[in-house]
Amino acid sequence: MAYTSPLSGVLDRIGNIALVSMEDLNDDGEWIQLWSDSLTDAELYRALVKKWGKTAGYINKFALIYCHTGDDSGVWLHYLSTQELRTEYRVGCFALPSWD
Repeated sequence: MAYTSPLSGVLDRIGNIALVSMEDLNDDGEWIQLWSDSLTDAELYRALVKKWGKTAGYINKFALIYCHTGDDSGVWLHYLSTQELRTEYRVGCFALPSWD
């Protein structure tokens, strides 16, 4: 899927940090799961957090989430494209034990 800015730029910068595969949960660009064949989820999350400020932090429309366990565990990019989403969710980087 082709994304527009700023999501396309953030995904490009993530790809420059680590070789990742991506799956867009609902094909709308809001929830994108990231994984790497060469890094564990924890390693991928740490690598992305280290460069978050230059990757997406300055845009203030993204959350990077690492969920440790459960059906939807893994590393997720949450694009908060509207003010309503930014009011409902926090921007930044978060590690969670589970979604529950």
